[in-house]
Amino acid sequence: MAQHAAAIPGLLVARVPACLETLRVGRNFKDEDLKQMVGELSEVLGEHSGVMTSWDEYTNQLKSGRLEWSGWHRSEQFWKIHAAKMDEQDHQIVRQLARVLSDPESTATSQAVACHDLSQYVKCNPEGKRFVSRIGAKQRVMELMTTSDSAEVKYEALMCVQQMMLNAWRN
Repeated sequence: MAQHAAAIPGLLVARVPACLETLRVGRNFKDEDLKQMVGELSEVLGEHSGVMTSWDEYTNQLKSGRLEWSGWHRSEQFWKIHAAKMDEQDHQIVRQLARVLSDPESTATSQAVACHDLSQYVKCNPEGKRFVSRIGAKQRVMELMTTSDSAEVKYEALMCVQQMMLNAWRN
């Protein structure tokens, strides 16, 4: 299992431990090797799931490219604590959010969450607005506001633009 350690965050984000538990409890496997492998994988993932912070979970979800709504996206406390971390490593997290917005494979939910998260970033870090604009994410958010087929994406894009404009007015 050690050779597959890089896959663990993605498996946790995809909620594989819950699926494995359902399989383990609800199925009587005739194949003993399969039964053993499910048990071992459950154990390994169980060891890692308890040690991840909300920031770890957030960044792992973002690395997967498939953003889903969860408690930390809507938590003001989360953003107050972690917004500054988004500037680390040459704004890697902000760049990943921008990629989600531009990726044609991104789901509408992923795009809506990315718009929301950029909005929270700008709200908690007014200087971040310049960077968001510089990498083209502001332009992409404005495009999504008018071109997306999803009402949720349009709404979150509108809220993001509103936050950027509010900060422009304050500064």
